[in-house]
Amino acid sequence: MSNADEKTEISEKIVNTEFDPEEIEDNDDSEHLKEPFDPKKVDVSITTPNLNMLITRLHHNEIDLVPDFQRSGDLWSKQIQSRLIESILIRLPIPAFYFDAAIDDKWQVVDGLQRLSAINNFVVTQNLHLTNLEFLTEYEGCSYNELPRALQRRIDEFQTSVYLIKPGTPVGVKYSLFNRINTGGLKLNHQEIRHAMSQSINGGAASKFLKRLVETEVFKNVVINKNYRMAHEELALRHISFIMFGIESYKSSMPKFLNKAMIELSSVEDKRLAEMEKGFLHR
Repeated sequence: MSNADEKTEISEKIVNTEFDPEEIEDNDDSEHLKEPFDPKKVDVSITTPNLNMLITRLHHNEIDLVPDFQRSGDLWSKQIQSRLIESILIRLPIPAFYFDAAIDDKWQVVDGLQRLSAINNFVVTQNLHLTNLEFLTEYEGCSYNELPRALQRRIDEFQTSVYLIKPGTPVGVKYSLFNRINTGGLKLNHQEIRHAMSQSINGGAASKFLKRLVETEVFKNVVINKNYRMAHEELALRHISFIMFGIESYKSSMPKFLNKAMIELSSVEDKRLAEMEKGFLHR
C-alpha cells in the first residue's frame, strides 16, 4: 500500500467511526465488563475525616476544582448550594467524595465536584450567601463569617466519607473506576476521563500534546465545530492512534483503542512526539 493510500485509509477509518460530539457523553463501559480487571490491583482506601480536612485542602488549592476539561464546578444554583450547606448544618448525611490521589498535592475529583465547589464557595472564597433555606431560615442571607461560631464548628466537624484511589493503581483499572464511580449531574465522558488519568503520568504529557495539536491553525481550519467537552482532543487522539498503531491494530472497541493510545502517548519521547505532530499536520 502506498503512503497516499494509507493516509486515505486512515482518514476514512476516523470518519467511519461516526465521531459525533454527542457521542462522547455516552459513558457506557460495557466493553470493560468483558475483560474484568484483577481485584488485587484495585487500591482504594476509605476514610471518614471531618469536613475540615477537605476545607483545608481547598484553602491550599490541593483539590483541583478547575480541571482543563469542560466540566464546570459551578453548575449548581445558589439555592442548591445553600441547601447543601443547610444539610451539613443540620447534620443530614451527604454522599461520599471520591478522589484520584495519585498526586498528593493536587487531588483529582472523581465524584463530588459540585458539592466541593459549593463548600468552597461558602467557606473558602465566601462568595456564597445562604438563600432559600428550608429549616434555618433565621440565617437567610448569611455568609460563613456571619454564622455563629457553633455553626461554623458544626461545618468543620461534619463527618464525611472519602474514597481515595491510591498511587500505583494501574491506569486501566483507574479508567474503569472513573467510569463506574462518577455519578454527578454531568458525568465525565471518555476523553475527559483519559485527560484526568493522564495528569499523574509524566506531567500530563499526553494531554498537553493533544492540546497543542488542536490549537494549531491547520486543525482549526479543518475542524470548525465547537470544542465541546474535549471533542477536538478526542478527534486528534483518534488520528494519532492510527498513526501510532496502524489500521490493522484496530479491532472493535474504539474507547479501548484510544485508552491504549493515551497511555502510550504519556511515555513517548519528545523526538517521537515531534515526528507525530509533523505527520499529523501534513496528512
